[in-house]
Amino acid sequence: MPARTTRHTAEHPPEGFRSVALPGFPTRPVRVYLPTDYQPKYEYPLVVLFHGAGESEEEAVRLVPRLSRRNYVALCLRAPTNLGPRPDGRPAFAWGAGADRGARAALRHTTTEYSIHRDRVFLFGVGDGAAAALRFGLDLGDRVRGLVMIDGEPPAGRVPPTGLRVLLASGRANPAAAARLR
Repeated sequence: MPARTTRHTAEHPPEGFRSVALPGFPTRPVRVYLPTDYQPKYEYPLVVLFHGAGESEEEAVRLVPRLSRRNYVALCLRAPTNLGPRPDGRPAFAWGAGADRGARAALRHTTTEYSIHRDRVFLFGVGDGAAAALRFGLDLGDRVRGLVMIDGEPPAGRVPPTGLRVLLASGRANPAAAARLR
């Protein structure tokens, strides 16, 4: 008897990450995660991850399955500023202070290609990625339902709108937080 093969269609793609090269942003690949048993007729929440300075989208990729493998789609972004290779040879990137058209293009791609609830977008940023997530969230307005900022400083003069749920977290390893704890 011949071996059975499973064929995945666009209607029911397999769980896991997809690498996407966005037109107009060839140096800014993104990674999209689809959950276990992805159903194209269900509108999933979207979690957009912004890595810290000196990292890449691959750091966010390692985090996603640890959060959960079900019930959300994740978008892992690469920051626009190339810092060159790290001592271990991996590429390093950082977020600038300006608006991020690449992040907007990645969001547009993800909400077009996959079944996303457009009013259930959550942002998660670490370090300078936390400030980038806040700037991005302020630009998106009331489409953002929540924001997690880990070891990040909010940009001066930018205050999240009332009604936006924000979790600010910091640890003793963060020099700014450690100075405040003394």
